[in-house]
Amino acid sequence: IFSGKMQKFYSAFLSAFMGGGASSSSSCGVIPAWRTALEYSLRSNPQPTSSYFQLATVRGDGSPAVRTVVFRGFEDCDLLFTFDSRSEKAKQFLSNAAVEVCWYFPTSMEQFRLRGTVIEITGSSDKALVAVYERVWKKLSTLMKTQFFSPAAPGEKRAGSPSAAQGFSSAVQAGGPPSNFRVGMIRLHTVDFLQLKMMRRVSFVKNGSGAWTSVDLN
Repeated sequence: IFSGKMQKFYSAFLSAFMGGGASSSSSCGVIPAWRTALEYSLRSNPQPTSSYFQLATVRGDGSPAVRTVVFRGFEDCDLLFTFDSRSEKAKQFLSNAAVEVCWYFPTSMEQFRLRGTVIEITGSSDKALVAVYERVWKKLSTLMKTQFFSPAAPGEKRAGSPSAAQGFSSAVQAGGPPSNFRVGMIRLHTVDFLQLKMMRRVSFVKNGSGAWTSVDLN
């Protein structure tokens, strides 16, 4: 059962979605309604696990690969996450940058499926992207930063005990991110939003001019 506040929000949202977005704007143009709904979902599902989403990629042999990653914020209408350049998913991004995100919010019973392509941000990207790169690194906890200083690549056989990773904390404190740290920016072109409590499904598609259009689905 919806609270009055949530019911009011979704009534307004669903009456506006056919236009593809709200009237407010940002540097990505008119803010699409899917982002308004996603931000609301994040606020109304305050549990820490709400910041985790499933990211699907394509392996070199054409088979799917999926893992859970942590949402690191928006950059306009793009989603941010972090990864290690030595990881398998980094190789997959190079061969096929197409990805799909599945994000479920249990309290509000909402699912977002978001498709797009990954843009890799490094310390040598253009100035605007380097600012994003540094901002994301700065916000990471020491524990999260530590994993990027391991001499072994993700998925490789571990040398030594798990507690050995604690010795990398001094490197974390010493300076900025290591060369293998990456920020992934997902440039979205399709969003499928499902609101189970109201039994409504909306598909959003970004057209060639950069505007978002939407349609109500069964």
